[in-house]
Amino acid sequence: MPTSKCPWVALLLLACQAQLTAQSFPQDLLCLNFSGNAFGMNSRAGHGTLLGATGRTGYNGAARVGNSIYACAQVGTLPPLQFFLDRIDDDTGQATRLFPLSMDLRGMAGTANGTLYAVAQGSPSDTLVRVNVSNGAITVVGPIGFSAVQGLTERSGRLYGWDLTAGLLQINANTGAGTDVNPSIGTNGVAIQFLTTMVDGRLIGGQNTLYEVDPATGVPDHLGSGQYNDLRAGEERFGVLYTFGTGCAGVSMTLAGVPQAPGTVTTTSIGHDPVSLGSVQIGFSDRNFRGFPLPMRLDNMLGTVDCFAYAGPDIGLTVFTSGIGVMNVVVSVPAGMQGLVFHVQHISLSNSPGGLAFSNGGTVRVRL
Repeated sequence: MPTSKCPWVALLLLACQAQLTAQSFPQDLLCLNFSGNAFGMNSRAGHGTLLGATGRTGYNGAARVGNSIYACAQVGTLPPLQFFLDRIDDDTGQATRLFPLSMDLRGMAGTANGTLYAVAQGSPSDTLVRVNVSNGAITVVGPIGFSAVQGLTERSGRLYGWDLTAGLLQINANTGAGTDVNPSIGTNGVAIQFLTTMVDGRLIGGQNTLYEVDPATGVPDHLGSGQYNDLRAGEERFGVLYTFGTGCAGVSMTLAGVPQAPGTVTTTSIGHDPVSLGSVQIGFSDRNFRGFPLPMRLDNMLGTVDCFAYAGPDIGLTVFTSGIGVMNVVVSVPAGMQGLVFHVQHISLSNSPGGLAFSNGGTVRVRL
């Protein structure tokens, strides 16, 4: 990536008062429902977009191990039921059937060391198990102590599960024993069938609505819903890029390219003043920059109108717009940066209120 700094923009951003605004972050989450459809999900607003049919049905859980998403599927609705391990394509949601499973698995969680954990349904207790992704073999870890665990995820080295009665659990990866994070609230009245952890640490779950769950208190915060139903599995999605928010002073930005490492992504914005000094800002968080929440309203300090900072300037590149007011910059993604998530914004000097124009934001999620 470019490494030259653009300190004048950083100073302006740090001087401004912060104010949040509703934004769109489309399709950073891949979800499956029991009917076998795959959805690209917006993990901020809870909206979904149908990607298409997986080609299979009966999904009850999914997790990423390495660069692959694995899902457990149930075939049939009455005994005798069959269960299978599938691989799911990040881009399309298409399923590839791998191996039969000997247990009815629900929530699944992949760990940094390549272990795939799952919850096996049982009575009087569900059981934590490990699944061998090379052959589908299941190894029992131990009883969880709760009997309606549907969601499972790893966050900061700990396993978390969601029980339909108790709510959020911590689960011991060595023994399987579950502990209720907050016995006083249970599920707090929400329906959650899956859990997943985003790269920024957010714990996301849902079924017909998405929630962000506080891992310390177990309290779910409503995010939104729309265009999906009966989600049973979800995993963070990579290999996609998108724009969000709105620019000001007539400037708008688009992204193009294949987000892979090594590779390049082209960032193009229009509506700038011709041949004006500008900057491409690259940030590694879309939530804060040095303690300031993002997006950050810039109008109060700069005198602009409806301008926001969407990407904290961790890296800046000074550029000029073209003679027709276009800023076109190719951002290089070096080898070894698989799974990197970064955010981009264009800024230029402008004959508009405040003397600056800001584009909307863009996010690049590099393929694993």
